Amino acid sequence: MSRMDRTVIKMARRVAAWTRRTAQTRFSHHNPWVTLVVLAGCAGTRPSPSGDTCALLPGDGGSPAEHVTVAVVEGVYPDHAPRPANDSEAMVFRHLYEGLTDLDCRGTARPALAAAWDTEDDGTTWTFRLRGGARFADGAPVTAEDVVEAWRVGRRSARNDPVRAALWRDLKLRDVSADGDVVGLTLEAPDPDLPRLLAASEFSITKRGSAAWPVGTRGRTVDERYESGRRLLTCTDGTGRAVEFVVTVGADPRDVFLPDVDLLVTRRRRALEDLPAMTGARVTPLPWSRTYVVTASPAWPDGPPEGARRELADAILPSVSRPAETPWLEPPSGAEPPGPPAPGPAPTGRVAQTLATPAQDPDAAFLAERLASRWGREGAAVIVVRRNATEIARSMGEATEPGVYALDRELASVAHQARRLAALTPPDGPTPWSLVSTRAMLVSRNDVTGITCGWDGVPRLDDVRRRPDVLP
Repeated sequence: MSRMDRTVIKMARRVAAWTRRTAQTRFSHHNPWVTLVVLAGCAGTRPSPSGDTCALLPGDGGSPAEHVTVAVVEGVYPDHAPRPANDSEAMVFRHLYEGLTDLDCRGTARPALAAAWDTEDDGTTWTFRLRGGARFADGAPVTAEDVVEAWRVGRRSARNDPVRAALWRDLKLRDVSADGDVVGLTLEAPDPDLPRLLAASEFSITKRGSAAWPVGTRGRTVDERYESGRRLLTCTDGTGRAVEFVVTVGADPRDVFLPDVDLLVTRRRRALEDLPAMTGARVTPLPWSRTYVVTASPAWPDGPPEGARRELADAILPSVSRPAETPWLEPPSGAEPPGPPAPGPAPTGRVAQTLATPAQDPDAAFLAERLASRWGREGAAVIVVRRNATEIARSMGEATEPGVYALDRELASVAHQARRLAALTPPDGPTPWSLVSTRAMLVSRNDVTGITCGWDGVPRLDDVRRRPDVLP
């Protein structure tokens, strides 16, 4: 057994122990932390329909909205599709693209492009049947061969990204077959949680079209234009219903929630404090969907000391935050650790060590600066540097410098999440430690209903409705 395999097994055991003790936690929009629940016994069955527990804004009493306007304040780029790099892209891409499966708010796999699936053995051989009449947004029928080709392209593009590449390794795909509307998968080892892994955006099914945007299978086309200095992305389905995303990169959310805007998703604490009073809008919490980790600590070889996470969360982080409670990173409370983590690279004397953060993530930069300040008081000289995506991928894969990174909650399986985290550092590298978790909030007009939430914390806009008897 390799060192990487042992690391993954340790992480998975920690999560499984924590999950067994907390399996009674349920989702609601009042307390939206969703417990990781192992659903291995559900393999091979067709999922049951989702109930109202996933509704953020229940749709009772409203009529289908013909046009919905959503403001977003981060860049949305077609060359990233269908794999989002921020909250804004997550909303747009989830509206346009899908994989074979999706996850509801409880982490249960549900039909998406695949209408049903089955395994004939212990989870090594799988068949996925595409939904009847499935078509790309350009009208072309979707076949099993299209699925195979989309995965071939996606896997090739993931080679230089350690986190993305880890998902493809985790697929453990030995053979894939295509026969009409049936995709057959043979794995190197049994995986009863395969349907939940395939819900990740990494495995979305797209093809290249004549325009800049990849063509998805959700039947929605994208029209991109500029109007009054704003970039507008209008996503229209076959019935003429449209969701229009108004993209204003870097804008204050308080400045873009204009009278013609119905929805806004933001993590910015101050905007969330002001918007209800300014506009009369509702604010609905989404799940705690993002956790920040530090991949090595020159001052904390055994992990963050008691109270450190609370200190970071209380430091008026720009986003709504709390101390991290992600059990897949560390032993659950009261459990015996499997052994001390490997120490991170320590500086010699007062020689400054760098701590990397993604250039486009202000929360990561804020946390890194707070860590550098605290570590400086403890005798470790650290300089925070912002890196672009290529530099970040290189430092992750080669462990050339520690960093503060965000991990979005997309995987529901304990084992899959553990292996994804193991990709942050090489087998002989230090253990990543969680710091704080953040969540976004949905800001909406009072007459808007019919919005649900997936496991990843992204609002689903498939059946947005309006109540004519309620003032916006």
